[in-house]
Parts: sequence; C-alpha cells; structure tokens
Amino acid sequence: MVYSQNASAQISFDSVKIVHRDTTEQIYGITLHQVMKSAAYSDKGWIFLMVSMKDPDNPKIHMRSWQELAFNDGPELFLSPPKHGSASISALPIGCEIKIDVIKAGLSTGVPIEINRLDAGEHRLNVSYEGYYDYHKTFQVFYHSTTYLELSLQAFSNTIFVNTDPIGARIFLNGKLVKKLSPVKIDSVAVGKYKLKANLNGYHRALHSGFLQPSSYTEVELELVKIKRMEALISSMAIPGGGQRLLGRPLMGWVIPVLQAAAIVYTFYAYDDYLDWRHDHEFALDRYGEVDTIHKKKFWSAEAQSAKDRMNKASRRVQLGLYGIGTVYLVNLADVAIFFP
Repeated sequence: MVYSQNASAQISFDSVKIVHRDTTEQIYGITLHQVMKSAAYSDKGWIFLMVSMKDPDNPKIHMRSWQELAFNDGPELFLSPPKHGSASISALPIGCEIKIDVIKAGLSTGVPIEINRLDAGEHRLNVSYEGYYDYHKTFQVFYHSTTYLELSLQAFSNTIFVNTDPIGARIFLNGKLVKKLSPVKIDSVAVGKYKLKANLNGYHRALHSGFLQPSSYTEVELELVKIKRMEALISSMAIPGGGQRLLGRPLMGWVIPVLQAAAIVYTFYAYDDYLDWRHDHEFALDRYGEVDTIHKKKFWSAEAQSAKDRMNKASRRVQLGLYGIGTVYLVNLADVAIFFP
C-alpha cells in the first residue's frame, strides 16, 4: 500500500555489513541502513537479512527483519554458532608427547589432558614416547561435546639371545632370574641399559652389560671360567663355607658356618663356666688355709673338691667345643676338596 501510493519514493542504503561464519551451511548475515523518502511518507531503520549461499546460483533469504538498531554481532548472538567441541586424552606411559593435527597439545601426566575449542569434525591424534611405537588415530569432534580417548603405547619388542660356554647356566637379566637355562632367547626386553649375569656350579659367574636399541635383536656370548680347586680351598680357609658358596653349593655354604658358629658359642660358654668354677676352687683353698678348726677345714675342703670337679667338667666341655670347631673346619676343607666338581 505504501509503495503503491509513493511511486516516486527515494530509497538509499548505507553502512552495509556482512558477517560470515566458516561453516558448511554458507550462511551470511547482511546488515544495512535504509532511508526512504517520498512526498507522503519517510522512514529510516536497519534491515537484517540471513542469506544462504550454499547454492550460489540460487541464494535463499531465510530471514528478513526491520529494526531500529543495527544488528550487534556480540558474544551472545551468532548468525551461525561456531561449531566447537573438546577432547579428553589419557595416555600411558607418563610423559608421552600428544599432538593433534601436528600441533603439540602437551605431555601426559597420568590424568586426562583436556583440549578445548577444537573445530567440529575430523582430527588426527599422534602420541609418541621414546622406546615405544608411535600411536596414530583419526577421531571425530562433535559440536558442544567431549570426545574421550584412552590409550597405552606398546613398547618396542627387543630380543636378547644368550649363550654360554659351557651351556646350562642360570641367567639373570637386570637382577631377575630367567626361567630357562642357557642358551635362551629373552623377548620383550625394554629399550635402554641392561645387565646380564650367568651362574653355573663350579664356574665363576660371568657378567655383561649393554644398551638395547629399539626393535633390536642382540646376541650375547658369555664364557664361564672354571673355578680352580685351590681357589675354593683358600676361600673356605678364610671363611668356612666360602668355597661351597663359590662352587654354587649354597646349602653347604650356609650349614658349615652355622655349625662353626654353634661350636664357638658352646666353647665360649663352657670356658666361662670353667673360669667361674676355678675362681670358686681357689677361693675355697684360700679359706681352707685360713680356718683353724677341724670342722671348718672339712667344710672348705669339701667345697674345694666340689669346685674342682665342676671345673674339670667345664674343662672337658671346653675341649669338646674346641674339638667341634676344629672338626667342622676340617670337614669344611675336606668337603671342598672331595666334592670339587
């Protein structure tokens, strides 16, 4: 009605502003200031158009509004909300480097890492750690939601093959006994420094250390040196049972020193009793010489004889203990000499 009655109306536009959000819908917001003048009517205000350019040849106006104030594209009003989401990533071992789309997001700490304001859509996750296989995964981020990812890197599979001369030795890797005797193949060994030890009865233990590179196969040859009879004898002379332990006979290596210690303790207590009874015997003899009556002399004579008898018994116990110490010591040496492998 207004336009039909004002055929000569003048309409002008200024302050044009176009807002575009980077989305698949290709929605544009157009704000412009309109001034209309005619003989019968005049007006001015702000026009807002929401236009879809998804099909450039056929644009569509989804909304048109007339308002007194210009459209304010503030933080609380969006033509097409930005499509952001987030990701929560938990990775082991601690210290992994986490990258999203080749951008470093941080290091794993044992608690999930939160990455916010990720564009909705497809992203590439890369996790790496020295000594472990890299982890790659493509994942989706959805608008206004969190994608949860949990992963554990797999360590490089390293193998050590251990052979000994002679074979049949017990192998220890980093202090832990390997279940099988040599030669043996040990799989899934961690990257880095390692220590090997080979034990075989009658031979000196062999030691080896090295460094494993990722995805490596390492062969180790250990030559065991036979223990000489004189070495074992000298060891047992210095410490009873030492030769047995050197030869890989731990049971006898502990039984002999225990028996030796028991004999020493027995001898010590027997000698302590001997000293006590000798003191009592000497005291009784001294008292016997001091008294002057027959009755008292008989009493102290009997006391002196009793103390002497006990002293002699204690002396025999001391001799028995010394015999035990010597016997165990000789058995210790004979055992090494006779049962030397």
